[in-house]
Amino acid sequence: DGNALVLLHDDLEFRDEGLAEKIRGIVADSSVAVAGLIGSVRARSLAWWEGTRYGRVTDDGYGIHSFAGFGLNVDSLDGMCLILSPWACHKLRLSDTGYEGFHGYADELCYQARRHGKRTIVADIAAHHHSKGGYAGGVESWTAANENFKKRWLT
Repeated sequence: DGNALVLLHDDLEFRDEGLAEKIRGIVADSSVAVAGLIGSVRARSLAWWEGTRYGRVTDDGYGIHSFAGFGLNVDSLDGMCLILSPWACHKLRLSDTGYEGFHGYADELCYQARRHGKRTIVADIAAHHHSKGGYAGGVESWTAANENFKKRWLT
């Protein structure tokens, strides 16, 4: 019964003084199910970064990722930060989707939301990811999740 559920990696730091107001504004739009910091359109796998990218975040490994396009609809969001609307909390599910481990949850939630006619967007929220990139959970885990995702959504 809350306003929103914010899922984030433990190495993400918000740097936006207007964070609460921005989150309230995002979920006030009933067409939005999920928002995140960076995402893309037209990726053909869990490798969202291979699509046309939108959003902004800084990190320890690559500096600034700034692709603009705030508020635009995207296919997939990076799971470092996901803001779920109350609708998303009640309707979207990860159980019985075939993912094990760390990967696949963000894309799965986005694709489910879009199947229901809801929007997934990038939000203009300042944040820093204390990461150097790479595949958390290992390449094998990512590969298995990627194959599952493609079978579920892209075939």
